[in-house]
Amino acid sequence: MDRKDIYDLIDKERDYQDSLPQHNKALDASHGTSAWIIFMEDRLNRAKKAVYNLDQTKATQEIIKVMALGVACLENKM
Repeated sequence: MDRKDIYDLIDKERDYQDSLPQHNKALDASHGTSAWIIFMEDRLNRAKKAVYNLDQTKATQEIIKVMALGVACLENKM
């Protein structure tokens, strides 16, 4: 998989996150950087658990979510 394909996966995840019924752009903007780090840490811990359980697919899916949350953080803080 090349970089463009990976960026596309992250972009699709961001679109998914924005489409969730509970998504609120104003709330996203109100989160401090520390909150975004906590959200990312939670998903990273899920990835670690998946690795522990030998579920590489789930671990990879969680890493995509971590990366998309990082993008969301930057969208709201830059």
